[in-house]
Amino acid sequence: MAKYNETDNTIISFISNGTDITGDIKSNGDIRIDGSLKGNLITKGKVVIGPTGKVNGEVICKNSEVSGLIEGKIIVNSLLNLKASSKILGDIATSKLSIESGAIFSGTCKMSDNDNNGEASTTKEKNPKSPGNKGLRDFARYSGMAFQMIGIILVTTWGLGLTYYTLSQLFLSVL
Repeated sequence: MAKYNETDNTIISFISNGTDITGDIKSNGDIRIDGSLKGNLITKGKVVIGPTGKVNGEVICKNSEVSGLIEGKIIVNSLLNLKASSKILGDIATSKLSIESGAIFSGTCKMSDNDNNGEASTTKEKNPKSPGNKGLRDFARYSGMAFQMIGIILVTTWGLGLTYYTLSQLFLSVL
């Protein structure tokens, strides 16, 4: 039995090659675009942009597979799949992203952990800068400098080239 808030994904709308639409589209089902759309597309289902498909506007959907062109922002709640022939000229906001070799993307990408239209508060970053890690990073940086200084002093004082290497490697292996 279907839940009340689930979408009916049995309805698939097609915009075939040679069809040009100007205006916004709102839907509860899946949409495949092989023609062109100048306007925004909002659906609770999946959006497929075929190899000949072109969208000039914002796309908001649950899942998307792109083989054509999107000029504008795309917001995907779950998975965005960019095929080799795809071209995105705009920003991406999604939870999961798959990009095939050959796909072209020009814009910014924001990824989030939950399914909140790609605009969640928990954003994944390469180098998170939280206040809790600052002290540890500073300690590691200054301790590393101290070990290097000790090694340099030992090398210049006793002529032990191996000592500097050993201390530096020992400290780096601890981190």
